[in-house]
Amino acid sequence: MALLTELLTAQRNVAVDNTNPSIADRRGLLAIAREYGAHTVAYWFPPDRDGSVARNAARPPKTRVPDVGLYDTLKRLMGPHPAERFDAVYVVRFDGEGGFTVE
Repeated sequence: MALLTELLTAQRNVAVDNTNPSIADRRGLLAIAREYGAHTVAYWFPPDRDGSVARNAARPPKTRVPDVGLYDTLKRLMGPHPAERFDAVYVVRFDGEGGFTVE
């Protein structure tokens, strides 16, 4: 949060690359963004349990997420809610060929 505040104070563009699975997890980020007048955009990856498990298993061991962490995140995963007032929301899906589609 301190780094986000520092960057927005300096009027820098910021991307938070983290899962932030729940509304509660995103609340602080959105509050800081609004305080600084930042444009807020969500990229929503609808849950794909089987695909997530397969992609995680294919990762190198050092970057693999423990199964318990993967399942916990999937259990808590909530899509953007209108009350969060994102300026834009994009839905991102795996295309089955190693890429993504963005709607």
